[in-house]
Amino acid sequence: MIVLLVEEIDYNYIFNLSIIEKERRYRYMDINGSPTLEKYKQEMKRYIWLYYPNATDAQINDAIDYSIKKRMHNSRAKLSNSYKRYKVKARDPQTGNDVYVYKNLEQDVTLQQISDYIISRQPIVTAFGTMFAHHGEIPNPLCAVVQSFLDNRNKHKKQMFEYPKGSEDFEKYNLMQILDKIDGNG
Repeated sequence: MIVLLVEEIDYNYIFNLSIIEKERRYRYMDINGSPTLEKYKQEMKRYIWLYYPNATDAQINDAIDYSIKKRMHNSRAKLSNSYKRYKVKARDPQTGNDVYVYKNLEQDVTLQQISDYIISRQPIVTAFGTMFAHHGEIPNPLCAVVQSFLDNRNKHKKQMFEYPKGSEDFEKYNLMQILDKIDGNG
């Protein structure tokens, strides 16, 4: 899910500590505290140990920090919240009258902030990048409807077995419980 750094890394070059120290003086970017980068660092540490089993933790951490600082591009993005709208007064170009237009609440963010939000809050994300919050403790009305179908099926099935098999009432409640089953599965 996290695809921040896509360039091939020459770790033989990175493990030269003098180059890391020189690079540290000229480029500074705060990479601590980000859930995205912490997850990336954990995965990279595991992969680097496979290629360099004799490297120390300090060397690996320095190499990963160096790679992130050198190659990460924290691009700007605009987040549009369509649930929070506000009314704006505008002039209609055809009639010249004042009209009210609703606009989405927008916020300037970085891709790292969006990625941190996704990792920490774990929203429902669609293929087009729309994010929805989890419902949590809020009851879902659709679940209540489906549960009522299942409860009705149990009630009708119980009533069905009160009558002899093949009787008119047996068939009536059998059809009702089948309809409840179809409604519950639909």
